[in-house]
Amino acid sequence: MRTLLRLAKFRQRLSELGADGAIVTSRENVAYLTGFSGSAATLVIAPGRAYLVTDGRYEIRAREVAKGYRVTLGKSLADVVNELPGRPRLAYEPTHLTDSRLSELQAGVRRAELRPESRVLEEIRAVKDPDEIALIERAAAIADEAWAALQPSIVPGVTEVELSNQLEAAMKARGASGVGFDSIVASGPNSAIPHHETGDRRIREGDFITFDFGALYKGYRSDMTRTVFIGEPTEKHREVYNAVYRAQVDSAAMIAPGVSGEDVANKAREIIKEAGYDKYFTHGLGHGVGRDVHELPGVGRGTIFEPGHVVTVEPGIYLEGWGGVRIEDTVFVTRSGSRPLTTSPKPAWPSPPGTVDG
Repeated sequence: MRTLLRLAKFRQRLSELGADGAIVTSRENVAYLTGFSGSAATLVIAPGRAYLVTDGRYEIRAREVAKGYRVTLGKSLADVVNELPGRPRLAYEPTHLTDSRLSELQAGVRRAELRPESRVLEEIRAVKDPDEIALIERAAAIADEAWAALQPSIVPGVTEVELSNQLEAAMKARGASGVGFDSIVASGPNSAIPHHETGDRRIREGDFITFDFGALYKGYRSDMTRTVFIGEPTEKHREVYNAVYRAQVDSAAMIAPGVSGEDVANKAREIIKEAGYDKYFTHGLGHGVGRDVHELPGVGRGTIFEPGHVVTVEPGIYLEGWGGVRIEDTVFVTRSGSRPLTTSPKPAWPSPPGTVDG
């Protein structure tokens, strides 16, 4: 099973860090290692032993799913740790353990040495296995299908929130268990706000409309952005859109094993700078996608792409009071290059709703 292979890799990494085991409290990390996604779950991993600590609500499901783990009910985390032989050195996740819970654990543990270790599992999770790629690819396909279904509804007079609701309903109708994150529909001047809160503004002629959305499918997420235009674009609309389009396409095409994320990000920024809009690209080029919508690796300094990385590429230009453009795909790094998992058309002009080729 993939989960047991992941556990073995985690144990190896812990050994390299000088730890005997770990306490895992992040819900997404628990699910990654066990396949169990209940709301009450903690792992205690020690030499020769692995416990899933949960409660009676989840007993049957936990025993069905978490193969290789001792499902433990009705015990505190400290009690489980105290059952371990010797004086094990256990890593814990400082960003996923509240101060009060850490204090309670430290007070209750009698022999084990507790030591903080950040992002160990997040770094392992950055390289997806084939099962994960298949789930992300399906999440991406659901988002693509929902986007195509939405096109006839993008007309003057409809509100941002009405479009968002239709888009999310279309994803769920196609098999999504939920949305990958809160969908963004940003029209007119609102499209100049990268993380606009979708509201009641009505779509008008002359609007850019930015749609940033993704599907959640069996615990994995997709992320894509498309920008369309209502009516006849001006030269400025075309200029801004095409700068973002070229930055997105050309930088995404660079992604391959061994390539620096910083070089990819610099390529996008160079194109936008040449168009005269560099100070209006106000965020990073991209981020990892998987069980979380923002995870490792980043697309920038410190990243060298590896096969199995899944990242977004999402340049944008945002002109306050006027409007903005962002285009984004979820991209999978293969053994020989990369390919987008989100494949909805993104024509090389500010496309009207209903565009089907590019």
